[in-house]
Amino acid sequence: LKWLRQQLEKQSGCRHITVVTHNNLFNQDQNQGRCSIPPLDEVYELVHLMEKHGVGMCMQSHNHYPSLTNFKGIRLLVSPALQDNGYCLVDYTSDGIFNTFKKIEY
Repeated sequence: LKWLRQQLEKQSGCRHITVVTHNNLFNQDQNQGRCSIPPLDEVYELVHLMEKHGVGMCMQSHNHYPSLTNFKGIRLLVSPALQDNGYCLVDYTSDGIFNTFKKIEY
């Protein structure tokens, strides 16, 4: 948290800020057990920190089921698994951050 706080403080005034994390902040897939979810007090701290510094997107993975949720103005994107031929395109424009879930076509 200390490292992330320092990094976000350096980004003051940036148009688009994205945080990338391996674990999901709000994992609804219980097949992974508790190892896939940070402790709730850390989730609160992370969300507060990202909200305070204007983070627009938090890219996550771990369970690899593609999903998109907005929480407190932060786009929470869970990337699909490459092993399932999935990926996500993210576009940063002057209007915002946009994403599209894709499948690899062979």
